[in-house]
Amino acid sequence: AGKQADMSLELSHEFHTAHEDVINDIASDFYGTRLATCSLDSKIKVWDLVAGEWVLSSEWAAHSGSVWRVTWAHPEFGQVLASCGFDRRVHIWEETETAGGKKSWTRMCSLVDAKDSVADIKFAPPHAGLQLAIASADGYVRTYEATDIMSLSQWSLLAEFESAKGGSCSCLSWSTSPFDPLMLAVGSSEPAVKIWEFSTTTHKWNPIETLSPNTDSGVNDVAWAPTIGRNFHLIATASKDNKVRIWELRPQTDHASKFHVVEAAVLADHQCEVWRVEWNATGTTLASSGDDGSVLLWRADLAGKWGPVRCLPMDQPEAGLVHEPPQAQQPQQVQPTVAQLRTSLAAMSLAVMPAVSATGLVPL
Repeated sequence: AGKQADMSLELSHEFHTAHEDVINDIASDFYGTRLATCSLDSKIKVWDLVAGEWVLSSEWAAHSGSVWRVTWAHPEFGQVLASCGFDRRVHIWEETETAGGKKSWTRMCSLVDAKDSVADIKFAPPHAGLQLAIASADGYVRTYEATDIMSLSQWSLLAEFESAKGGSCSCLSWSTSPFDPLMLAVGSSEPAVKIWEFSTTTHKWNPIETLSPNTDSGVNDVAWAPTIGRNFHLIATASKDNKVRIWELRPQTDHASKFHVVEAAVLADHQCEVWRVEWNATGTTLASSGDDGSVLLWRADLAGKWGPVRCLPMDQPEAGLVHEPPQAQQPQQVQPTVAQLRTSLAAMSLAVMPAVSATGLVPL
């Protein structure tokens, strides 16, 4: 009964991006038919799925330095992207169409409050409106909101708080639950992940929990699972100590703390630094990728024990092809490979498809 379900994995797409340097991030839109890639070459490229092939629709120089992350807003707000980079800026981009039908991306606004390189950006779940959270190497998290969703040229700084005192924030993830207050999980150069909750009374973010692993290594990525059909929260982390961790946060009402926190799994199958974690749309399958050039898929069995269900090996990359956002200087120039994009695509596909049977993932 506790046997893990098996999956057959197939490479669904492979294409060369023609980026002139390492690809740092890739993001899919809500429907899984558009991709955005960003690179050390300071460019963003947008791809459309046309007749089963990914076709380049736009590309532009987005930042004055490396672009670390790119992310899509929910489609109810239009075709909107946000990007962040080494230049300490966050840009908001909107796709517009001329009278002649030609489409192009326009920079609508720049957010310049960060005092150091911006490492991660995430749009809030759509029920919270058009909000954006950013994590930067100055140790602060800042949240913004579009003043008018019909005109994205004005954004207000809603709040800022120091999540990594004396350190640098590296990643963040929103809780998507519409039944709870807004919450953020924030990873940093410290080993612990901090959970913050927004108070509608004081309009401030307050720390409510700390996920404290038995390690001294910092966190590269954090992913808050969708809570579909579950009465507790799951959070996954990717750490510099080569491990993926899965945390359970179970609500409790008769204690001082809001959640009972359990380290449900410590997964060490990568045996190298782990850079990315991502959940599928139902929060039942986790994908992770690391310096070994492989994507691992994880699921819990009927007893609640987490284990790998399949490994998707890639071309072995050079060490460090996926770079950590720097704290002081730009990383060394490295030529990009198709394997990088392929690895990102495999992990990303879980997050954008409606179920585990996403393109290239066929449950047996």
